[in-house]
Amino acid sequence: MIIYLHGGAFAMGSIRTHRDIARRLAQTSGFPVLLVGYSLTPASPYPAALDDVISVYEILRAGRVFPRPLAFAGDSAGGNLAIAATFRILERGREPPFALALFSPWLDLANSANKHESGTAREYMLDRAFLESAAEEYANGIRLDDPRISPINGPIHRLPPVHVCAAETELLASDSERLVQRGQELGVDAELQLWADQMHAFPTFAAVLPEGVSAVKKAAAFLVARAKTAKIS
Repeated sequence: MIIYLHGGAFAMGSIRTHRDIARRLAQTSGFPVLLVGYSLTPASPYPAALDDVISVYEILRAGRVFPRPLAFAGDSAGGNLAIAATFRILERGREPPFALALFSPWLDLANSANKHESGTAREYMLDRAFLESAAEEYANGIRLDDPRISPINGPIHRLPPVHVCAAETELLASDSERLVQRGQELGVDAELQLWADQMHAFPTFAAVLPEGVSAVKKAAAFLVARAKTAKIS
């Protein structure tokens, strides 16, 4: 089963806005997909959304609703939550998801190395001021480079297999590049698909973007392949 965590800068998005990508991921992978409607800022900053995700995972992990194995998928802020949740699950000594599929994950809320610093990014959806405001609102007073807020600074070596997709010139492209590069250097089964002439989280627009359809299929194929070799206790 795939647990899908929607994007929206921790402040927007819902089960309704991401129903299409969840449906496509289910159809192409053959796995049931559960969309999580987690708590949003400003009413519910960190750790509310992460707590919601962990609660859902624990219920499913117990096998009371749907069968295992379990994977996380998500876009943008949802990608952040997928990795942050995986780290917390590992900290608790629980079985982690067998794989992750992330679309334009937002992993460095401190913006320590993003491409828009050098002016090389071309973005159709995001801007720096918006990202900075959303990051501060979510962090709830915690330093933005804290691994709980910016999982790019967490124990990447402990991650399960991870597939990452991003637009090569989007503002957050370096988050994806750094995650996969660091993961591969540390022995993680990590792969990166960079797409030209696309925008942030473009697979969520697969209803109108053929490239989005292809990207979802690649992510689904990755999850199917890793599920076959997953060791589930």
